[in-house]
Amino acid sequence: MCSFQARDPDRDQVEYAFVDKNGKETYETTLFHIDKDTGILVLTSVPNEVFERVESNPRPNPGLIKLRAGVHATDLLRNDSPYNLTVIARDDGSCCSTESAQHTALATVLIGIEDVNNNKPEFHACASYGEMAKIQEGVYKKDPPVIIKVEATDEDSSSNGQIVYSLYYAQSESRKPFVIDKLTGVLTPSPHVIFDRETRPREDVTVKATDRGDRPLIGFCQFSIEVVDVNDNAPQFDRASYETSISRSETVGTSILTVFAFDNDAPHNANVTYHLEADPSAVVYVPRGVYEEHSLENAAIRSLGEEFQDDASFFRILNEHSGEITLMKPIPRNLKKDKFVFNVVADDNGIPEAQRTTVQVTIKIHEKQQAAPRWQTSPDCKKEVTVVENTEMNKVLLRCRAVAGDGSKSSIVYKLTNGAVSRPGKPDSKFRQFNKIEDGREWVEVVIMEPLDYEQAHNYTLTLTATDVNSHVSSSRSFIVLVEDVNDVVPQFTVDLFTGTVDEELTPAEYLEKFDRKPITTVKAVDSDSNGPQNEVHYRILDVPDNSGAQLFRIDELTGEIWPNAKFDREQKDMYILTVEARDNLPSALPGATGPNKDNVKVQIVIGDVNDNAPSFDEPKYVGKVLENADPGHDIITIKAHDMDKHSTLRYDVVAAQGGRIPFGARTDSGAIFVKEPLDYEQESVYHLRLLVSDGRHNASTDVFIYVEDVNDNAPVFEQPSYSTTILEEDPDIPKVLFHVRATDADKDEKSRRIVYLLEGQGAGEFFRIGRETGDIELVKALDRDPPNGVPTWNFIVQAIDDDGRGLIGYADVQVNLKDINDNAPIFADDLYGYVEENREPHSRDGVYFMDVRATDYDDPTTDNAKLEYSIVLNKEIDGVPVFRIDPFSGKIFAMRALDRELPSEREFVIEVRATDRGTPPREGKSLGFSSSPQTSSAHYVLVVGAANVTIKVLDKNDNAPSFERTQYDAVVAETAPVGAAVISVSATDPDDEAIDNLFTYTLADDSKYFYMTTDRDSSDSYVGVLRVKRVSFFSKDFQVTDKFSAGSGLWIEGSFVLMHVSQSSCDVSSVHGFSVLCELAPFTRQSCCATGSMCLFVSLWLRLLHYQRNLCRIQFILAFEPWNVNNNLEELSELLFENEKLLSVS
Repeated sequence: MCSFQARDPDRDQVEYAFVDKNGKETYETTLFHIDKDTGILVLTSVPNEVFERVESNPRPNPGLIKLRAGVHATDLLRNDSPYNLTVIARDDGSCCSTESAQHTALATVLIGIEDVNNNKPEFHACASYGEMAKIQEGVYKKDPPVIIKVEATDEDSSSNGQIVYSLYYAQSESRKPFVIDKLTGVLTPSPHVIFDRETRPREDVTVKATDRGDRPLIGFCQFSIEVVDVNDNAPQFDRASYETSISRSETVGTSILTVFAFDNDAPHNANVTYHLEADPSAVVYVPRGVYEEHSLENAAIRSLGEEFQDDASFFRILNEHSGEITLMKPIPRNLKKDKFVFNVVADDNGIPEAQRTTVQVTIKIHEKQQAAPRWQTSPDCKKEVTVVENTEMNKVLLRCRAVAGDGSKSSIVYKLTNGAVSRPGKPDSKFRQFNKIEDGREWVEVVIMEPLDYEQAHNYTLTLTATDVNSHVSSSRSFIVLVEDVNDVVPQFTVDLFTGTVDEELTPAEYLEKFDRKPITTVKAVDSDSNGPQNEVHYRILDVPDNSGAQLFRIDELTGEIWPNAKFDREQKDMYILTVEARDNLPSALPGATGPNKDNVKVQIVIGDVNDNAPSFDEPKYVGKVLENADPGHDIITIKAHDMDKHSTLRYDVVAAQGGRIPFGARTDSGAIFVKEPLDYEQESVYHLRLLVSDGRHNASTDVFIYVEDVNDNAPVFEQPSYSTTILEEDPDIPKVLFHVRATDADKDEKSRRIVYLLEGQGAGEFFRIGRETGDIELVKALDRDPPNGVPTWNFIVQAIDDDGRGLIGYADVQVNLKDINDNAPIFADDLYGYVEENREPHSRDGVYFMDVRATDYDDPTTDNAKLEYSIVLNKEIDGVPVFRIDPFSGKIFAMRALDRELPSEREFVIEVRATDRGTPPREGKSLGFSSSPQTSSAHYVLVVGAANVTIKVLDKNDNAPSFERTQYDAVVAETAPVGAAVISVSATDPDDEAIDNLFTYTLADDSKYFYMTTDRDSSDSYVGVLRVKRVSFFSKDFQVTDKFSAGSGLWIEGSFVLMHVSQSSCDVSSVHGFSVLCELAPFTRQSCCATGSMCLFVSLWLRLLHYQRNLCRIQFILAFEPWNVNNNLEELSELLFENEKLLSVS
């Protein structure tokens, strides 16, 4: 983990240890071990609740330590990080021969934990996002709101735990409705997308979280966002207008008609209520003018539609939610009108502002009731018709026929109404109904009267109402005209059915007299062609089989007035049906037409009806389809029952055909079956229902099968949430299949079963690939587990995407562990140098530790492949004994004997070491070298297999005394020399030239009256001693003086003398005689005079007595003295030699 180094100026051997909380020294703590010699710190053991040991080692080398299952490295960070240790360094005092106290130093070590990217981001609250996330429908160009803030956490630290968010879309998805902040996870709507709840009530989103590790890991979160409804749809009636009839003697409280409007908005904005209003076209207002007496300004003036103004007052919608219109007061017998006209308003009660739609209701008045018509099945009367948009006019779309419901040959009058269109348009002018008589049978045909434009409207809903002219009971059938994208005038009657009344027992003349020559009724047809024969309309009554009373009436050819032509008996026949034809006066220009344009209309004289028929359904079985994600309240299918009794009120209910609970309901008034509870295709895909209807007296039922259609709402699920395997690294057997993964989809539709597999994450595409359809994960490139480029574990994600890769996504984690092979030899990465001090005697058989060597093996440290043993291949020997030893497990190198640096053969050693792992087969160490080719100016690395050279240098110690260049120095100084003037410089030498404490200082042995000495640097940056003048008041005559001085380095001292002649300033020193050496006696040695434990100073003195004409003499001597009394001994010698200026002989 780390190592420590303490520096000791004495160059003592230093040992290391921990200091615990009690101040005691130890080499091991609960977690760590320190090497006492090297200061290397390793992780050795850890608390059981956090770690488990994989392998132990009897040597000081630690085994591998790993986290226990369920514990993260961050637990250490939370527990105690950084770890705080106290390390003590203690010297052994081996520098000196004398005993001295041991010295120590303390250091504080902080140990942190370095993270490994082994945790993927996790969305812990992902399941709740679908409930919280909402967006109101609309478009958000500016200031988009925050939908939700997602958050993923990563247990790793540093960049391995930093998360970047993004949105994941299928490759086929071009619509990207959301934007996410990559750092904060804030989700907002895209400004380029319109959110429409009616089209997409929920939006699916997949958030991807990626960490910033070198090999990033990925997490996903899938949820759906609710699109909140805005009241942007008005109610739509199921018909463009409503028409029915009642008897003039109808009982008050009778249900007349039920209208129905639907709203595509959500239920709270589609709470449709109904109320009645007068038809505004029946009233005009006059602001000012001349009025008759009692008239008021702004009063309502009766106009063309005055007879309809009070019509709504006869009726009421008792339940505002049902749309059921009820007769509230009797119809007067003397009321001279044959119909009521008023409006029904549908209000959705939405928020913040309600929307409303108005539809017109026409209720015709007749005398009594009979059976309702029954539509006949015909291939030309299909409920859905497709027509190209450029189809020529007068193209017959529908050809239908209805017959009287009671089986009689009662005439049927048809009416075409145009319902709602898919887009705004004017459908009324597009289609028209024609009544045809062929082979004695009446048919109604619906034809195209105006070119259709697909771009204006994709489809039209048409309703044909067949009304029995005897009973006035109607039966309607709706048709859908689908406009396929591709693409003058017949007289048209003003109404589809003309009615009139004639009293029985009146002759034609009596009728004219009684009714003041007013016609029974007047038919009118309009031809919109330009004036001329082409728009001149002529009328005639057709003599057809169903017109049993054709000869009993006459018609004015030009005016269309119909008059009685006979006397009538109501008890024999209470109603007549006439067919009146209107034709223009020129041949038709319409394609395929012959003769003039013509049309016919029914004219009836009506009398009564009785309610005695049970309701019935058109089909014995109905089929409806609904998506499984349909919202509650969604209408699936509307099934209408018919009652031949015109004024019957029908009520609907739905039950399970086999009993039990069903998730559906029926709208009581309309027969619409709707979703009542959430559906799940995977639980139930088909429901068998029975729809019941009742008119209050009679009942009927029909079978309804509701097929729940599967929606891709289930992502594929893998058989396992994660897959793991272990393989050999560098496996040459590639490609090879590692896994066979398989995902299943709970959705049953074919698209959801077409699952595509993809990989994402570490090594995907480069090292691993997967069969898109098979799910086979293959290794396609050999993997290396060893540093610096390999990793021991590879983690990635396998995805399963339904709908051929365009649908929902399921995920599973994949982990590939690599088993180590012994493919790495130990490497000595650095130059190997060591230093050992001279004169260090081993205190034990282990020798003197001075360095260690370490090799690196990138193989798995938990195996023998990375456990190393060291050896010395080529050692040095002295006297046949190896100089060095290496510990085979730690790599520590020891000196086995003391070394003398001053010996040339012991200044530097080069030995060869080798590191060998314990793998099979074992690999030897490699030294990493570098070479350069000057010829090619290129460099290349060379791996040298074998031992590594270790260069060992012997460090110098200050174990030699300095020596002066001469034993005596002569100098002359003038008595006028200034204070501080240099008299002479001396220098000494020492074999310990590399000892760090070998620094020379020069001093006078005794205080001198006339001189002092300084230590200076010369031009070569060496230290020299300089004798300098201390005082200038010398004797008036020439004299000579002798001083002694010494040079010291550490504990070693060397001395010398200097003899100086002081002359008056007027004397010429150069003229003094006796400067030459006349004779010389070599120094001799007498060691016997040195007592044991004394320091012997061998001095050879040249004494020059320069005093006038005296002779020069020389003397040599040996002085033995104690080292602590050097100065006193030298003083005694000086006094002995120079007392009274006489030369004394000393032995």
